[in-house]
This record gives sequence, structure tokens and C-alpha cells, in this order.
Amino acid sequence: MFAAFCKVVLRNAAFTAYRDFGRKQKREVYFEKYDKPTVFVVQGQEVIAASERLADALCRLPEQRRVALLMYFFLGYTDEKIGNIYGRNRSTICNTFSKHFDQQKIKNLNQ
Repeated sequence: MFAAFCKVVLRNAAFTAYRDFGRKQKREVYFEKYDKPTVFVVQGQEVIAASERLADALCRLPEQRRVALLMYFFLGYTDEKIGNIYGRNRSTICNTFSKHFDQQKIKNLNQ
């Protein structure tokens, strides 16, 4: 009698688990479906921007500023190394980043 009770409980638990799994699968949203990765080539290396918003924002920047940002944040270059590539001082590159981020903050506040 106890064995039959255990079988019924286990069968019902399995049905409940399958039903819950199906419901969860219907509600889940995978970001890979919506965001298409964009590849930028910087200094012979590929940089992948997984978010479309990030890729759009980077594409709107001037080429030199975009490449500098990608080198700094994605490739890990220092201000000094980026300055050497462009033939500028480290402080000039640092000021360029600061100026760009200040402009973005103002744009975000206005929206």
C-alpha cells in the first residue's frame, strides 16, 4: 500500500516539474535573440560589442575617439600607450575621455 502511494506522489511530482519547466521556458527571454554582436577591429584585434545600444553609440563617435575608447576599455591599453600610438601626451588622451564622458552625462540628463 505504501509503495503505491509513493509511486503516485512521485508521478505527480514529475508532472508538476515538467509543467513548471514548460511554463518557465515560455516566459524566459534570451538576450542573444535580440542583441546582435558587432565586431570592431582595433589594432589588428577584434573587439566584440554584445549590446546593440553600445555598438550604436560607438558607431556615432568619430573614428579616432571610438578607437581610443575601444583600446582603453576593451583591450586594456593605458592612456600613455594610446597617446604614443596617436603621437599625443597621456594627459591629452585622459582629457579626451573626460570630455566625452561629461558630454554623455549632459545628453543623458537632457533625455
